[in-house]
Formats: sequence, structure tokens, C-alpha cells
Amino acid sequence: MPKSVHESTSTLVLGATGSFGAAVTLDLLGRGRPVKLFARNLDKARSRFGNRANAEYTVGDASDNAAVSKLLADCRGVVLALSLDEQGQTERLRSLLRLIAAAPKSETSPGGPRIIIVPRLADFGGATDPGSELREAASAANARVFILRSGRYFGPTVRNWLIDGVCRAALEWRSIRVPGDLQARYPWTYAPDAARVATELLEHTGDPGAAGTLEPVTTIDVTSGECPTQETFLTQMGAMAIRLTGPISAADAAPLPETKPIVGVLPWWRVRLAGFSHADAKAVLANREVWTRNSVLDSASLKTVLPSMELTPLESACRTTLTSYRDGS
Repeated sequence: MPKSVHESTSTLVLGATGSFGAAVTLDLLGRGRPVKLFARNLDKARSRFGNRANAEYTVGDASDNAAVSKLLADCRGVVLALSLDEQGQTERLRSLLRLIAAAPKSETSPGGPRIIIVPRLADFGGATDPGSELREAASAANARVFILRSGRYFGPTVRNWLIDGVCRAALEWRSIRVPGDLQARYPWTYAPDAARVATELLEHTGDPGAAGTLEPVTTIDVTSGECPTQETFLTQMGAMAIRLTGPISAADAAPLPETKPIVGVLPWWRVRLAGFSHADAKAVLANREVWTRNSVLDSASLKTVLPSMELTPLESACRTTLTSYRDGS
């Protein structure tokens, strides 16, 4: 059977060692897809992904347009997973679209529209309209851009001040705390789920026929429906930690009835203090209002484009995440 377009062309991942970039890279490599990893730190990239036959490593800076343009030559998919704020992310996307539009068309270039995946934190706001300028730029580049909105990530590839505090406190049976309102429905997002969404978009919209029916820019919310409350999220984390580390250590054993996780609110003064040494804490503080209101994400956008996509149940996601912390992976 001949290979599909996606199987025979590469996906370029910019920011491959970050939380989302690493999750997407692992998902693509696990499916046997050829991946070009563009990262600043080669040792860090190799230690995370290994010397796989379908992984091609390039060291450099994503702002180097000449290097990026060269790597784009035989790539149908691009994952823009750089650690940037919304403005920086949008500027980098525009630059990428200009590079694609200006690239000479040759026999080695992949046919059909290129698929570009851009993760975006819902903390940046609730707007879903990308604007006419970005749509026109995508059309000019013969590209289809998917903006994947989500909450803050958790999962085996995610390590930062906030989720580290949650998971370590849970495993040590200490009080598990997050900022804001415990009854607010903040959209915590399991990074492997966002990665699967990205890979499915690359595979199922990567042929000219499917891509031709899509808008130049589409916003998709990575959520399966109503988000659990912060209290529910923390309680699930704590209960799973008890299962993994308690006297009954089997992951599928019920929590000890007399032991319940303790959850609470992380005071803003502690977030402000952490902001002096942790960029993630500073970002949380800058968007503090999202921790006191319900999620703006809507599952309809995901179901419209990928109707069969099912996200991981919270209990399973907590188990995998905590296991990675417990085992030091």
C-alpha cells in the first residue's frame, strides 16, 4: 500500500523540548512519522527523544529565518511550539507564513496546503477570531493554521513551578494548592491529549482534498466539555497520589477511606513572591482573573473537526502524570 502524504513527508517542530512541543514530538515519533526537531539544546533534545531513525535533529534559533526556511523544504506539517506570549507567538506565525509564501516551488516541495499547529493558552483571553490579516497571510502561503486553545498543561512532559508544586505536594501528602477560586472551572489540559489532537489534525487534514475544505485559520479548543472545578482537579490528584504511594500501592486500588487529600487556595502573595524567580508564576499573576472564573473553552470546535476524538479521563491523566514525578522521568 502506498504511503500517505503525511507518512512520506516530515513534520517540523519548533520548540521541541517544551511542554507541548515534547508531547507532540513523542506522539509523532511513536507513530513512526518522520520529525525534524529544531531546538537550541541538542543534548537536551537527544536525552528526551533518543537516537530514533525517524528523528532528525537541528540545533539553532527559531528566529533564524534562513535556517527555518531550509528545513521547511519537504515538510507538510509545522508545529510552532515556542515559549512565547500571544503577541510574540502571532508575530512568529506571521514570519513563518511569509517564509512559506516566499519559498520557491519545486519538485521536492510537498503538494497541497501546509498544516501549521499553534498552541495558545486560554489565559490570554477568550477571543477566537484570528483577524483578517492572519487569514490573508495563511491563504497567501497556501497554509491551513490550527490554533489549539487550552488551559495550562500537566502531564509527563510538563515541568514548571505551578504543576511541580501540585504534584509534589500530592505525592508527599501535603496540602495541594492552586491560586484563585477552588470552585472555578479552570481548563487544566493533559498535554498528551493536546498532542494527539495536533497529530490527528496533521494526519486527517494533511491531504489536499481535506485541507481545501477548511478555513485558512481555525481555532480549536482542546476540551471534552464542562471543565471540572479546581477543587475536583486537586482532589483527583491527591487521591491518585495516595493510591500510588500509600500502603496499598497498586494504581487501581481504592484510596484508603480514612485518608483524604487536603486541598486549598495558594495565596496571591506567594505567587507574587515566586514570580521573582519563576517566569511561570509571573505569568499566572499577570492573568489572575482566569483563576476565578469558569473556562471559556468550548468542546464544539473540537468535535466539528475531529468528531471521533476522545480525551483522556482525568483519573488516568493524573495517574500518568504523578507516576512520571514519582519515577523521576
